Amino acid sequence: MPSAHSEFRTVAANAAAGVAQEKSDVLLDATGPVVGENVLVIGHDTPGIVAELAYRGAAEITLLGPNAQPEAATVDVAVVTGVACVGYAQRAVERACRALNRSGRIVLRSTTDVDDDLGDGIARTLRAAGFFRLRLRTSGGRLIASAHRPRSSARRDARVAASCQGRECGIV
Repeated sequence: MPSAHSEFRTVAANAAAGVAQEKSDVLLDATGPVVGENVLVIGHDTPGIVAELAYRGAAEITLLGPNAQPEAATVDVAVVTGVACVGYAQRAVERACRALNRSGRIVLRSTTDVDDDLGDGIARTLRAAGFFRLRLRTSGGRLIASAHRPRSSARRDARVAASCQGRECGIV
């Protein structure tokens, strides 16, 4: 027969798992559909997130170590966890930008209670990196930020190419 102490531990562990699952669900809901997409995960406490991304149909998931540099333009989605300060967000966004393809998206989750400075700093960082459709929200006292890179416009690229008139242009 289980003791009251062991039952309490089980209830506490289940409650903690539920909170962790809820945080992951909010983060992954902000990520959007990932079926057939390549995903980069940067940060802490990622095994549950990686498992859920695989369950949701991600084609490939890359877990990036703290000092590793990702390959260029290889992922559709970047998920960043463990954002405790603006400096961490800036470094993570730089690494994610290197890995994201031209129309990729990014989602960040803070580890600290929401604070206006952190939210403003993340928003500035994402805008400076060329992201748009920025969305900031809170869940469980944590900040979730999501943003997209602009999709390439064939019409815009054609206008730029025409204006170059044979010169070398910076169409990327």
